Amino acid sequence: MLLTDPLPQYIEDLKNLPEPKRTLLEIMKVHNKEVSMSNLLVYFFDDKKNHGLKNVFLEALLNTNYLEVNGENKNFGDPLIKLIKNQEVGNIINVIAEQRIEGDKRIDILIETENHVICIEFKIKSFIE
Repeated sequence: MLLTDPLPQYIEDLKNLPEPKRTLLEIMKVHNKEVSMSNLLVYFFDDKKNHGLKNVFLEALLNTNYLEVNGENKNFGDPLIKLIKNQEVGNIINVIAEQRIEGDKRIDILIETENHVICIEFKIKSFIE
């Protein structure tokens, strides 16, 4: 599968929803907890789970523009899919939250596809100015 096709219409419809007063995660007081956020997103990134969204989260991630930070320089780049030159991403093989890499270091989310590995590291309480 090439992830260059437009996102499904329901993703576009989400952009038009009104801003919620408080989210469920805020009510539960886990909106700024990395492990809780990782577990939630891993569920939605895993296209084998019974959420009915298939791989829409991976498509949305790969169609998001990245922010390159190099010292004081910050530049918005193209969608991530262009970084891999529109190569076939392949099916999702595994999605893991809090993958241990060395010692007590962990990757917040690890997505393994047939042709790529995607690592996501949260910085929930960090700000980019």
